[in-house]
Amino acid sequence: AATTAAADNGALRVIRRHVPDDHECLFTAISYLAEGPGVANAGKRLRKLCADKILSDPDTYNEAVLGRPNAEYATWIQNHFNWGGENEIGILATHFDLEITVVMMEYGFCMPYTFGTKHKVYLLYTGQHYDPMVGANGDVAPTEGEVRHFTVGDTSMDASALECAEEHKKIKEIKASQRTVKKIKCDGCGAIGDDAAWFQDHCGEVEHDDDFAWTCTDVEVVEEGDEPTPEGRIDLSSPDVHCFYNLEDEGFSNNYASPIEVEGAVYKSVFHYNIAKKFEGVEGGLQAKVLAATTIQEVRALDSEGYGSERPDWDGVREVVMVDGITAKFTQNSELAAELIATGAKTIVMVDAADKWGGMSAEGGIPTGKNKVGEALMKVRADLAPPADITSMAS
Repeated sequence: AATTAAADNGALRVIRRHVPDDHECLFTAISYLAEGPGVANAGKRLRKLCADKILSDPDTYNEAVLGRPNAEYATWIQNHFNWGGENEIGILATHFDLEITVVMMEYGFCMPYTFGTKHKVYLLYTGQHYDPMVGANGDVAPTEGEVRHFTVGDTSMDASALECAEEHKKIKEIKASQRTVKKIKCDGCGAIGDDAAWFQDHCGEVEHDDDFAWTCTDVEVVEEGDEPTPEGRIDLSSPDVHCFYNLEDEGFSNNYASPIEVEGAVYKSVFHYNIAKKFEGVEGGLQAKVLAATTIQEVRALDSEGYGSERPDWDGVREVVMVDGITAKFTQNSELAAELIATGAKTIVMVDAADKWGGMSAEGGIPTGKNKVGEALMKVRADLAPPADITSMAS
């Protein structure tokens, strides 16, 4: 059973527990606080609980509240890729009879959702992720004996929760300023240099023992934000970089609903086009189903259904297909083309932690990813506007 704080919390302080960053964090974190750590299938189970509640009370959970029709939202929230939020916090607080106090890390205040009377719990929100917060007698404490439940209405631990949030905000800011650069490490003595030329000079200048095999290893070295940016490394916070998220309402995203026509066929988005081409010539009718799909979620489901059965040359043509789709999108939509040209000479980066081929992200402050979508957008931009125009717009 969960440990509950006594009236006198004594030396307790609030600390952060971490749950996976996998789109299920809200549900996993609330399950941790309400049911204890390690409860299986929390995401799927609590998503369905929320959906059932929403469907059972369409007057309360109407389109004005949900932002979409009741039944559509109930389906939407059961999709693993969609994040939960305020509606789900309220429903789960009522279900577990809890006061859920959300500690807003970025803004430094506590927001209580007082839907229950049994216990109070703390939930940290970083702006992109939810984690459970518990009471403990030190920064490193076992789960056995941790305090997950506090007294409803008691704000005596709020200051400790905010202090914890501020500590993690500072850690996040430090990590966000850090970056990595690829280096070479000598396997003989551990010295680190920039490239193969350095290693060759190093081997000629430094005496190693008789067992040295003239080998080296690629490594990544973390650098602080005030150091010069390594050559070839994209700084996502730079004013010379245009970042966008891979969301359906982002015009540059392949998920954006901008119909394109390619070789006589009409696709509802570039993502529809990509996945349709992925299963071109494959038995089972997946390509036709993708063409008929009305939502991105449906296409994702079809992509999952066809996993492992894509056309045999897909890895080789994937990038070419995407560039063709993006080219069609921006040559057939003048408003989007103007937005793309308006980015001037900026490096374009799609931010998506789940797609390291198409985009980039900086979890822990370290930018990684191939950014193939960003590269394709810059290629199309160069084709749409002469270099002189791009330079003048950037000035």
